[in-house]
Amino acid sequence: LKLCHADPMVYKKHFRRSIRDKVSVAEDHKLIYIMLPKSGSSTARFMMETKFGAKEEAKNLNELGTGSLAHYNVFTFIRDPLSRFF
Repeated sequence: LKLCHADPMVYKKHFRRSIRDKVSVAEDHKLIYIMLPKSGSSTARFMMETKFGAKEEAKNLNELGTGSLAHYNVFTFIRDPLSRFF
C-alpha cells in the first residue's frame, strides 16, 4: 500500500471543498445520485438526465434523507481504488 499515495496538489480538484456537493435529482422517480469523480459519474449523469429527467443541483449532503428529500432513494457508484494504481 505504500504505492497508494495521492498528492493533494495534483488531485486537488478531486477532493471535496465543502459539504455542498453536486447531485442529480429526479423528482418524478424520487432518485438522488451523488456524483463522485472518476467513478463513472459522466455516464450516470447522462442516464439520470435522459432516462429519468434529472436536474443537477448543489445540495448539502447532510440534509439528504430529511425534510422534502426524506422519501428519495439516494445512491452513488464507487470504484476499487487499488485497481487505478496497478
